[in-house]
Amino acid sequence: MAILALFVMCTEAMAQDDDREGPEAFLTLGITANNEDQPMLAVEHLTRCIELDPRHAHAFFQRGIAHGMMILYDEALADFSQAISLDPFFADALYSRGLTYNQRGQSAEAIRDFNEVIKLKPGNVGAYYMRAECYTKLGETGMALRDWNEVIRVQPGNANAYGNRAMIYFENFQYSFALEDATHVIQLEPNVARHYFFRAMVLQLNAQVANKPKDLKLALADYDFALTLDPKSVLLKTARELLLQDMK
Repeated sequence: MAILALFVMCTEAMAQDDDREGPEAFLTLGITANNEDQPMLAVEHLTRCIELDPRHAHAFFQRGIAHGMMILYDEALADFSQAISLDPFFADALYSRGLTYNQRGQSAEAIRDFNEVIKLKPGNVGAYYMRAECYTKLGETGMALRDWNEVIRVQPGNANAYGNRAMIYFENFQYSFALEDATHVIQLEPNVARHYFFRAMVLQLNAQVANKPKDLKLALADYDFALTLDPKSVLLKTARELLLQDMK
């Protein structure tokens, strides 16, 4: 019986050693290093995990994150792609690869990945947000508007989404829509000078296009308030002076 008990104890001890040296242990160390902004250490641990288990999709994913943190985009893309190859339904890896493509200026490739993310997780607002940015870069404003609309529907408090949609309306001469969104942005973030600057510009152009001279006074009020938030801004002061000249 003593020999049997000793054998059991040794077996358990060896199993514990295996756990400490197994792929999951190195995965945990890698994730911890990533969370602590130590990507080089993360790569070391995650590479060891992959050596022990070459089909560990999550290890490739986490190593891709670490490579991305070091701005090693080629390596990050390779890791995310391998994770996706091992698990085609790995939405987080698809999303991260899309982000990496976007960082490299490869908007079309990024859109393809965000499309797949949305198929797998239709409620992933981040994918709609990033896809909208990519469509905007490609000049596909109609598609971008569709995605900004979805982001705003799900997150009505997202000031950036309203701001990005307002800019599309502004660049396409739809000043009344741009004005509405610019006002939403100010309601959500009332202490940001640039928001008032943007709305003032929209008001000035809308005054001309829609023949609403009163919008010039509203624009002046926005410039004045923006200057209380950023009194040293040369841009605001110059824009205000030009507006005053137009109002004479």
